[in-house]
Order: sequence, then C-alpha cells, then structure tokens
Amino acid sequence: MARTMLLMVLAAMVCMVAATSVPFPPPCNSYCPKGAFGNYVCCDENPGDCPPTRLVCPHHRIQSLQPRYCDFDPECYGSEKCCNDACLPSKVCKPSIYR
Repeated sequence: MARTMLLMVLAAMVCMVAATSVPFPPPCNSYCPKGAFGNYVCCDENPGDCPPTRLVCPHHRIQSLQPRYCDFDPECYGSEKCCNDACLPSKVCKPSIYR
C-alpha cells in the first residue's frame, strides 16, 4: 500500500516537472490563414530582411543541406526570414541580413 502510494506521488511529480519544462512559443501579434478548414498560423515578421535573390542556381544540392520550406517567418529560426528563392518552388528559410 505504502509502495503504491509512493509510486503514485513520484509519477505525479514527474508529470508536473514534464508539464512545466515545456517552453511556450513567443506571443504572436498577427495571425494569417494557412491551409483549409479555417486554420491560422502566426505570421509575425522576424527582424531583418531577406538576402538578395541569387542569380544562378547550383547544379547539385548537397543532401544534408536541404532547404527548410516555409510560408511565414515564425516557421524559421529567429535569425532567419522566410524568403522567395528563384531556384526553388516555394519560400525557404534564409539567414536575415541587416542594413
């Protein structure tokens, strides 16, 4: 009986620690529609600007350097922007530039 109670208390403590250690996403100021069924995502802009669009597309892509496709800046890291790319079919995350 005492052992069962101890295990229940321990399990509850583990659940509390797990629930409080999950980071919350930063607050969002703007939401944009994405996909069907009235879904919305955060579309706040990360700081900086997109780099200039490249003029030449590389012949081969290195497998480990696949682009991360996006629709809005929050889908990228905070130091990146969701930008158009002349060589890819949709927007991708690129390092921000500051002018």
